[in-house]
Amino acid sequence: MEKLLFRVKLQVLNCVTDLGTVVPLGTNSFVEDGTEYSCMNNQDDNDDFGSGVEDRTDECNNGEYVLNNFVFSCPKKRIIGCVDKNGNVVYKGYFVLSNDQLNYCRIVNRGMNAEILYKGRILGCYVGGAHDNINNQSFHKPKDAEWIIGNADVRCTAHGIQTLRFFSFVLLFHRF
Repeated sequence: MEKLLFRVKLQVLNCVTDLGTVVPLGTNSFVEDGTEYSCMNNQDDNDDFGSGVEDRTDECNNGEYVLNNFVFSCPKKRIIGCVDKNGNVVYKGYFVLSNDQLNYCRIVNRGMNAEILYKGRILGCYVGGAHDNINNQSFHKPKDAEWIIGNADVRCTAHGIQTLRFFSFVLLFHRF
């Protein structure tokens, strides 16, 4: 197997609120829906800890490796897609993480940049099955929606589908 050394530099460009509003880097205080946000780069440039720069030596399986739900092509040195909860590569479009959080993968600038739009954090969750069409909007639940699955009351949260409570059904029979 081929071993390659990648030097990855992550740089914060903007911040995003829970409702999806983009907050420019350098904003000290931004209030939305009763929550205060700040988007400051407090990192000391001389401090490598937390800088987002790391040396990675990864074995490339079939010329590819996965990092943070992105698939990188080793020979091309490009991002080629996103990985869903089943390990399938999505080149563009909706995909689902293990907590049923609905996401959207978009590769831009010929693979030099990519973004995952976290719909579960902003808009919703996926309630379809593995063989259902993920693009079918009837399987998309909005954030904070509640519904019943079996004997559980569930909610779509910023972290995907969460169980709120379980119901136990007791049947009482009366003799007359």
